[in-house]
Amino acid sequence: MVKGETGQTTTELLGFVDAERKTDVYDWYIINVDKEREVNINLAALQDLGVRLYIYAEDASKIIASTSGKNKKLTLNKKLTQGTYYVKVERYSYNGSYTLTSK
Repeated sequence: MVKGETGQTTTELLGFVDAERKTDVYDWYIINVDKEREVNINLAALQDLGVRLYIYAEDASKIIASTSGKNKKLTLNKKLTQGTYYVKVERYSYNGSYTLTSK
C-alpha cells in the first residue's frame, strides 16, 4: 500500500508477471483529506492497459465512487468529508503503465 496526501503524482505498472509468476493486478493508495472538499483523482493509462479506478470509504469495505476504461484518461471527482480514504487501481486487461494524480 502506498500512502499519499492529495496533490501527489505517481507512475506505476500493472499486468506484469513477477519472479513468482504472479501477475500484478492492483495497487492501493491512501488519501488523507484534511477537511470536507471535492477530491479529484486522475489516471492516465498508457499502452493497452484497461483499468478500473475506485474510491473506498474510510473502512475500505464500501466503494463510494468508481469508473473504468482502456488506454485513456479516467477521472473521479467526489466530495469527501475529513478522513482517510482508499484508492484502488485495478487492471482488467493487458498490461502497461499509468500515472495517478490526486488533487
